[in-house]
Amino acid sequence: EADHAQTLALYDSTPGGQDELRAAIEASGDLSDRDALTARLRDAERLRAEQTAALRRARPPRTMTMRKGSTMYDEPMTQQRREAFWRTFGWSPDLPEDQRKKIEDYWSDPEIQEAEALGF
Repeated sequence: EADHAQTLALYDSTPGGQDELRAAIEASGDLSDRDALTARLRDAERLRAEQTAALRRARPPRTMTMRKGSTMYDEPMTQQRREAFWRTFGWSPDLPEDQRKKIEDYWSDPEIQEAEALGF
């Protein structure tokens, strides 16, 4: 259960997770649900800011490439790498186009790189 809560908090901290929280807040008619969702959004925004600050501190200068095996290294984004990442979220070439496109659009190259840097 703790792992699920941590995974949910990490997802909430992503731009897409925050968009979903905002949409849920807007759609919710129950005041207690709205308060709980607003608290989650506030925590997610704080975590996102902490993650972004940590990435900025951890990033090497642009001229330096870290060794493979490090949590962050410059490696070209390939279609194979994208698809491997997308598959962890249910993507497959056989999905209906709208479902496949939703995952592909949600997880852009910068989002994938950030998620990988955070250990996804």
